[in-house]
Amino acid sequence: MLDDRSWRRQLGGMISAHSCVAGFSAGAYTAMLLMGARVAYSQFESANPIKSPHRGPREFPDLADHISPLLERSAVFRASWSRRSKDYSDPRFDAALVLAPGRSVLGFSAESLKRIAKPVRIVGGDADTIAPAQECCSWLHSHLPGAGLDILKGGVDHYVFVPEPTPQGRKLAPDIFTDADGIDRRSIHDEVASIAARFFGSVV
Repeated sequence: MLDDRSWRRQLGGMISAHSCVAGFSAGAYTAMLLMGARVAYSQFESANPIKSPHRGPREFPDLADHISPLLERSAVFRASWSRRSKDYSDPRFDAALVLAPGRSVLGFSAESLKRIAKPVRIVGGDADTIAPAQECCSWLHSHLPGAGLDILKGGVDHYVFVPEPTPQGRKLAPDIFTDADGIDRRSIHDEVASIAARFFGSVV
């Protein structure tokens, strides 16, 4: 889609050729890879000097226990593992908005972050219990010259950035779809949308 211009003509009007990327949590990690961040360590490998307090993310809580067995038994996994530190930057993207970046960003090479010249805006919540802003957002911001940082106040947790809940969602995944008292998820989304619009509008 980024290289094919035909769909723009079919939509009619003027469609900008500029592209920006936004990502939440692990998606924020992906957005930073596209900007030029390079992996020094996996979050869960023992050699990483920044030790995670967890053995894996919510979706795969014992992930760390599977790394060594997979490296021993799976050629596909070994090949993928060996590629983790390659350059995945994409010059077609002009800027990145990273929302509540996960602890995986702490495995980025600090030198690779210093070389990123494209605009980056980091947004986190002041009550994030999954990826604490004072650790993840602040660490990333400290290694990105010129990056912007917004920490949303008032008890904003990690999953406030995902869609508003339905009654079924609250029932099946209350940890994702239940916010702190006084938090209005729609208002948070509106605030983030305003940040995104101003940021992307200033760089393209």
